[in-house]
Amino acid sequence: MKEWTNAYNSFNSMKALCWRDRFEEIAEGKIPAPVSVSVDATNVCNLDCVFCQYHDYRFEKQNTVSEESLLWLADTIKELGAVSVCLAGGGEFLLHKSSGKFIRKLKKVGLEVGMITNGTRINNFIDEILDCLTWVGVSIDASNKTTYEKIKGKDMFDKVIKNVNELVNRRGKFPFVGYKFLIHPYNYDEVYDAASLALSMGVDDFHARPCYNPGMKWDPEMIDTALNQVKEAQESLETDFFHVYGITHKFGDDFMKKPIDKCEITPVSGLTFAADGYCYVCCDLRNVKMGRLCKWQDILEKWGSDEHKKLIEHIEPKLCPHRCTYGPYQEILDKVFRENKMTYKFP
Repeated sequence: MKEWTNAYNSFNSMKALCWRDRFEEIAEGKIPAPVSVSVDATNVCNLDCVFCQYHDYRFEKQNTVSEESLLWLADTIKELGAVSVCLAGGGEFLLHKSSGKFIRKLKKVGLEVGMITNGTRINNFIDEILDCLTWVGVSIDASNKTTYEKIKGKDMFDKVIKNVNELVNRRGKFPFVGYKFLIHPYNYDEVYDAASLALSMGVDDFHARPCYNPGMKWDPEMIDTALNQVKEAQESLETDFFHVYGITHKFGDDFMKKPIDKCEITPVSGLTFAADGYCYVCCDLRNVKMGRLCKWQDILEKWGSDEHKKLIEHIEPKLCPHRCTYGPYQEILDKVFRENKMTYKFP
């Protein structure tokens, strides 16, 4: 199965080659300014997804940062040297009452903004989304109400579909809108139906990838069914304006996490400002001591410090609790910028 039919897409990890200057600095033992950072305004969520990676984190202590902290952070991210911000993770970002103000502030200071949301609150901030965001990925993970409620723990399927339809119908060139689908034993056999629904809604892409949680095991027949349905959707549903992506290059053939031996690439896009008030070097290390760098307010002082370098040196990828979001970037660092396998300084 092909992951995509056109390599020029946002899910292709090779886009990291555009960040040549950052990778060259890492190869030289330096810590560059990040390309992108993630921000969690809250770890509260109004759904209860069966595959939530942050279930324990959310219920251990519910955290919501202040409006003042968010607005301060917009200026700080710009000063840090990042060019974009992803609003996602740990909870539902749009549950924060100041989401709209923060989104507008990010745009005002010159940062591009993308968001991953469960879609239930799009209607509350639709003007900000339409005015300021480059892309929106809506985690729907089902093709119908029954499966949605089974996976998400709430009956909000119709509301989400209505919100996405309104977003698509009102937008201009931006934002790009994606229908996100985590493949799970509850929904593996409705990938095609979900992609068909996505096409009918007028979104730009349908993004399917395996769900991963520690200890999870996949039945080979489920894997074959899911992959075949992705292939079928690519072959029969894609148009010039709608694409189907089955992202598997970050996983093994068994849909399990693909391990890496070292992790040096978190400065590029891993930095996460979590709702507990701490900065973590990678979004996959939220609430994990191994990845905790500092408090939000100390990030400009700590970024690139000896303490930061030491923390990165001591990351043990095999101990990371989730799939490795940026694992392919480590391979790019090694193969392209250290071993020069692409002789990248030549045409």
